[in-house]
Amino acid sequence: MKILFLIVCLMITSFATFAQSVIKVPQSLHSVLPDGKFSENEWKDAYVMPVSDSLMLYIKQDAENIYWCLRGMQNRPSLAGVDFYITHHDSLINLHASAKLGERKLTGGGYGDWNWWNNENWIANVARFNAFTGTRFLPDEAKEFQLRKIRFSNQAIRLMLQEDNLKNPNPPFPAGSSPNDTTKWLILGL
Repeated sequence: MKILFLIVCLMITSFATFAQSVIKVPQSLHSVLPDGKFSENEWKDAYVMPVSDSLMLYIKQDAENIYWCLRGMQNRPSLAGVDFYITHHDSLINLHASAKLGERKLTGGGYGDWNWWNNENWIANVARFNAFTGTRFLPDEAKEFQLRKIRFSNQAIRLMLQEDNLKNPNPPFPAGSSPNDTTKWLILGL
């Protein structure tokens, strides 16, 4: 188990330096149903990279969409929410999926107000309501996103993510990245 953990740590370190290389997003003939239930069949042709010792990122595309999935690697579902930051034309946007979907844009040095439930040309799975007391929302085993390519003006986008888990927050991925500076973000070639 310790050897596996060391291998994953080395892979994460190598991806931190690899982040400036362009990741060629594989073409797929199969779309994804963004339902939060990870299916090996749906993601078998995706580019896969470890985000942490408990999270994996899957990315692929078809003719009209780009898909990505943040998957919890624990025995039980563990994801409450996630924020993906992507380049969008001449600005940056933050896509959020937890109990609701939201989008906001970087303006004047900071991200503006959330635009909830007006997710134009993108979709992701949301947390399912469980009860009014106790565990209010059921955690997902994955957060799956589908984004229409018409949202982009070029053949490459930059991407970073931050798991929105209030109990055990993970640092941003790639390591050392921040929502306002794209220099350390992943570069995805479409």
